[in-house]
Amino acid sequence: IKNKKISTDDVHNIASKWGRSLFSLVPGWNIKIHNKDNLPKGKVSYVIVANHESSADILAIYFLNIQFRWLAKKELFKTPLIGLAMRLSGCIPIKRGDKVSHKQALDKCSLNLKDNTPVVFFPEGTRSTSGSPKSFKKGAFKLAIENNVPVLPMVLLGAGDLIKKGTLCPKKGTVHMKVLELTKAYDSESVDDYTLRV
Repeated sequence: IKNKKISTDDVHNIASKWGRSLFSLVPGWNIKIHNKDNLPKGKVSYVIVANHESSADILAIYFLNIQFRWLAKKELFKTPLIGLAMRLSGCIPIKRGDKVSHKQALDKCSLNLKDNTPVVFFPEGTRSTSGSPKSFKKGAFKLAIENNVPVLPMVLLGAGDLIKKGTLCPKKGTVHMKVLELTKAYDSESVDDYTLRV
């Protein structure tokens, strides 16, 4: 629309619809969401953490139909069209192993949380192909404690069967996404213990 400013939320909504339609258009792809009642209502602040099985994970999270921002490795922002959409929708770039980049990313996450926009972390840092999660890095949990917000854990099962690591060839399968209960760090609980508990 001429002269209308498109917000980051608007672009996220477009990307969300695109992600859900892409998921729905691939023959044999299905998704089942469990315990959706655990999803907070309205515009509230929290950190989403989920295990990471494949590039289909973020498409599955779009089915929650909520506003969120997610961290992604910096290289993805160089992908034609997709990289532009990621920037416009407020995705947060992060360069692996770069402390300055990590701090900048966490600062941007804090700004989103202050605006009551959830942020999504895959705290393993990379995809797991073993069928069980790798150890969680503690950045998401430190962020939650510093901003006094809860963590919303999610479990993704089956996404690794849809797109195997190292290939773009899709296979049939069903993703089961379980939304767990919100949890905050206990009084005097360390970041390490909080991370391990979740």
